[in-house]
Amino acid sequence: MPNPCQDGAQNNDETDIDCGGSCVIDANDPLNPVGKCDVDESCEVDSDCVSDACDQDTKVCVDVCTNMIQDPSETDVDCC
Repeated sequence: MPNPCQDGAQNNDETDIDCGGSCVIDANDPLNPVGKCDVDESCEVDSDCVSDACDQDTKVCVDVCTNMIQDPSETDVDCC
């Protein structure tokens, strides 16, 4: 049975096509083991995103270095 997180469709609890929610694409992939969404893909919560930043107004993943917010990992607004 094919992995639903690799079927080219938004299904189950995915927030975008093949990403977000509880997607696990490849637990051995050091870059994206849990199938997180890329910047500009739909999300519900920060953990849906590779960047760990989901804009709560637009519900899309954002780049923490350009989101006009001082995130915990930054020394000032958008200073990565």
